[in-house]
Amino acid sequence: MKEKSREDIFFKLYRMPKPDVAPQASNLEPRASCLVPRTLFDPIRKKDVPATPEEHVRQATIRYLLDVVNVPAHLVSVEFGLCAIDPKSDDRVDILVHDFSNGATLNRPWLLVECKAPGEYTWQALQVQLNRYLKVISPKYVMLALGDSVRYFALQKDGKSFSKIEKLPFFDQK
Repeated sequence: MKEKSREDIFFKLYRMPKPDVAPQASNLEPRASCLVPRTLFDPIRKKDVPATPEEHVRQATIRYLLDVVNVPAHLVSVEFGLCAIDPKSDDRVDILVHDFSNGATLNRPWLLVECKAPGEYTWQALQVQLNRYLKVISPKYVMLALGDSVRYFALQKDGKSFSKIEKLPFFDQK
């Protein structure tokens, strides 16, 4: 029997399997002869958020980071405003994993994640958006989730370029 890869787990989470506990009736919306949730619970922001296609990708990514990559929840920021680093910036990063425990500053996070709904963006458009963010912050890793397709990158030793990697390493909190 083939062992499931970490990426297989991500894709399973992305598809949002039915929860073991039935959702509340007020949170359901009829669509194509089935009931779908109108909101999703965000464990980082600790609140329900609208169940948009992009939010499904974001929440699946959060679950993947917490459950598989072992990122501590207290180091995760969702919709992080880059104005906290550069007051001239009005951009917001979908998910940022801070690296404070390893002595990194706010502009040097462990991971930057950008999430997009299926069919909403192209890889090229996502790269343009990412390049704006990289003018403000220098993460060790970058994760791009475009629908159910994911790409990972690691910062090179020169600190100026990224190379594609197969998967994220496990988070190591020293």
